[in-house]
Amino acid sequence: MYNWSNTSPNMAVDAYASCISGPHYFWCQQANTEDLDKLSCLANEVAKAQDVISPEHLKPGVPCLALFSEDNKWHRAQVTENSDKTVHVLFVDYGNECDVEKKDVRLLSQNLLEMAPQAFLCRLDGFMESSDVHEQIN
Repeated sequence: MYNWSNTSPNMAVDAYASCISGPHYFWCQQANTEDLDKLSCLANEVAKAQDVISPEHLKPGVPCLALFSEDNKWHRAQVTENSDKTVHVLFVDYGNECDVEKKDVRLLSQNLLEMAPQAFLCRLDGFMESSDVHEQIN
């Protein structure tokens, strides 16, 4: 498993939102992109030297390298779901998710596994969804 960073509630961090699903669920990424640039280069080098992962190893929770179709680059990911021809992955350095063809998934080297993911899950403290606000007004 990944060595997740030690961010804690009320901790000040220089970051920016990298993937937003809504105010109750979004990912932030460290503002210092030097580590992310190194990770990206290393991930692409490692992926080119690796073979396709055997489908029986693509279980939820498994760390991997996955090809992101929008930039055609390899990124660190974690399998969240497995179907016949694709796996659904979470890109741990960005927070975005997508389906990736199984042929576009590779083993993750130990040195990439030891580096902390660059994205972390966030939520707005005290945020009330609009349905809750409407009920409180009436």
